[in-house]
Amino acid sequence: MVINTKIDNKNNVRINTVSGLFDIHEIIKYIESLNQLNKSKLGMNVCWDLSKSDVSKVKATDVKQLIYNSKDIISKDKNKKSAIVVKEDADYGIARMFQLMLEDDNPSEVNIYKDKEEAMNWIYEQ
Repeated sequence: MVINTKIDNKNNVRINTVSGLFDIHEIIKYIESLNQLNKSKLGMNVCWDLSKSDVSKVKATDVKQLIYNSKDIISKDKNKKSAIVVKEDADYGIARMFQLMLEDDNPSEVNIYKDKEEAMNWIYEQ
């Protein structure tokens, strides 16, 4: 799995493009590295583009683990937007499960899209 990150400082947006087999442990490591090493990149709107990633092996327990390990960074990204872009219907279901499980602990908005342009339009709107 590869995570490519682009930072749009002008618009306060971080775009993470994930490709290959989705690995929950690699995502957690990435989030922890943001939290520990790149505090200046926190507090941004974020787009997670998973349209080039295979999330077919992700289970509900993986989603719970991701949320548990992400609470610190989520609290710092409060009042921000997070878009998740997926390709397949099954991937949409996994992302929706993440959105629902996160709802109680998340002070920011999370939306799921199948179209990256639509996701980015939502991220950029005021």
